[in-house]
Amino acid sequence: MNYRSFCLFLVLLLLTTGTAIAQESTESPEPSPQLEIMPFEGLDRTYALYIPSTYDENEPSGLLLLLHGSGGQGYPMIASTNLAAQAEQTGYILVAPDGIDGYWRYLDIYAEEDGVDDMAFLVALIDHLSEQYNVDQNRLYVFGFSNGGVMALRMRCDLADKLAGVVSLGATPTFGLSQVCLDADPFPTMIVLGTADEAMPWQGDAEVVDGVMYSSFSMSQTVGYLNSLNGCDPTPSYMGAISTEDSAIEVYLTDFEDCSGNPGNVYVALVDYNHNWPFGVRVATAGGNVGDFADILWTFFAANPRADDGNQEDE
Repeated sequence: MNYRSFCLFLVLLLLTTGTAIAQESTESPEPSPQLEIMPFEGLDRTYALYIPSTYDENEPSGLLLLLHGSGGQGYPMIASTNLAAQAEQTGYILVAPDGIDGYWRYLDIYAEEDGVDDMAFLVALIDHLSEQYNVDQNRLYVFGFSNGGVMALRMRCDLADKLAGVVSLGATPTFGLSQVCLDADPFPTMIVLGTADEAMPWQGDAEVVDGVMYSSFSMSQTVGYLNSLNGCDPTPSYMGAISTEDSAIEVYLTDFEDCSGNPGNVYVALVDYNHNWPFGVRVATAGGNVGDFADILWTFFAANPRADDGNQEDE
């Protein structure tokens, strides 16, 4: 998907949903997610669930799985962001589960050590909600922040035949994860990272703490790694600023579309921004409209539905 296509999707999204800047704050009703419990493998797994008022049981709805960062909870992923406003406009169901002890075990070794299989739980949760609601199986997406972003990238590797797209905010692949995902199928992925991120540094990181190595790819390594999995040409289809002059954060987007017939990848840089939800982002579109960070996410989702045969549709 080139930048012109990206902008076109964003224009159409803004026109059809009536998204306005004010929806991020005063004009958006306070979302009230339901708190639910699902017994799984001997544990009561909890999650926040938001069913938009526009939900119609006769019409398939997209599903967005939201994964919090380390030490966090699912509820604020819905209640403290602008995602519910987008869900109201687009009819998406939002689900934000809680990791055990506030953490997602994205490597098998962590799951085995703690006896907590988060991957199996998340798949079971998606299937459970698909039984309870009319969920469009071609519009299953995952958004993760920080530790949740790394978990989202693990799901990208294992569930290419189930999911339609993955977005990671404030997280790049770890070196351990990169080894697990060497044989992963091509899959559309968006990486969003602050250039001043201290938890997941833009330039990458590797350190040993108490005999354990903690690591993360640099943005450059991330681009090379994920693009190689998708067979992308090293020259981007577009690279440039998409933020408006009044945006609180300067935003640059790099789009790789030429990927040997496979899905492309999108990389978003938040200039001088640290490790948090990017409130205050304002992005320009080809039609002169203005969107926010949630609009960027939904534009990516809209451009990457999964075809019935399990492959990405050619937009």
